[in-house]
Amino acid sequence: MVSEVLLPRVMVVDDEPMVRQFVSSVLTTSGYSVSDADSPDRALSLMDANPDIDLLVTDVVMPGGNGWDLANKMRSRKPDLRVLFISGYEPPNGKTVPKSSFLQKPFRIAELLDRVRQMLAPERATSCSSAPPVVAGMPNPRK
Repeated sequence: MVSEVLLPRVMVVDDEPMVRQFVSSVLTTSGYSVSDADSPDRALSLMDANPDIDLLVTDVVMPGGNGWDLANKMRSRKPDLRVLFISGYEPPNGKTVPKSSFLQKPFRIAELLDRVRQMLAPERATSCSSAPPVVAGMPNPRK
């Protein structure tokens, strides 16, 4: 009897094509099943079509929405969804997102893969937060 091996499923959401393609490529070649979207609306459509996502890797600031609202909307559909926020903005001390749930751009391949492995570890199933980091100088994506 042959058993099917399920790869961890990751959705990458970033409005910058080069970043999105880079992250998706690294994760795909590392053995993850990856889908990607260029906007929060597209990500929600993809999730509606395939809700079996294990990890959301999302940019924080994007036209047409932001990663925090996207994470909250996706978690309303799948409460145990793990979220890794990526951003070019540096969070100050006292941020509300655990360091393990945030990755500063630019990042190295090894940093991305380590963080994704940490996020997908079974003991992390409910321990990450979708609360936004408070970032000095970051434009307000809700305006």
